[in-house]
Amino acid sequence: MTYFCGLALTWGALLWFWMQEAPAQTEHPQVEQITVYGSTVLLGAGGSTVLVTSLSMVADLIGPTVGSGAFVYGLMSFTDKVSNGVAVQIVQALHPCKSTNPKHVCCSACAKFYRIVLSAVPGGATLCALICLAILTLYVYRRTRQLRDPTFDTSD
Repeated sequence: MTYFCGLALTWGALLWFWMQEAPAQTEHPQVEQITVYGSTVLLGAGGSTVLVTSLSMVADLIGPTVGSGAFVYGLMSFTDKVSNGVAVQIVQALHPCKSTNPKHVCCSACAKFYRIVLSAVPGGATLCALICLAILTLYVYRRTRQLRDPTFDTSD
């Protein structure tokens, strides 16, 4: 349930990111700049909740076989680093402005691009996490039910 709450916080932040306008395109740019902090806090709280709950699930998965724990956590960390690196490279490759000038002010296409990136990329990851959570929950429910009642039929 905690994992689901973390996903809900993350989805709240993603919807908030999607609804925000670029500060230069609104009547009150200061208000839009301030609201970025609220959506960022939601994203941080949701992401932290999901991360801590995921680590707890991995610890439960390892259980008493602590000999493989270092390998599992190392593999998990390596996968995290590689997937983040690949995601950053994809985002940079798809960026609409190709200027390398540090004083370059991005165009309106950049604002739309970043809105999509801030909403769709974490949204896709949380959707995958929600599907995995549903499968895991169904498996745990069926397994628990089978252990309590040996006559429970799992073939359906």
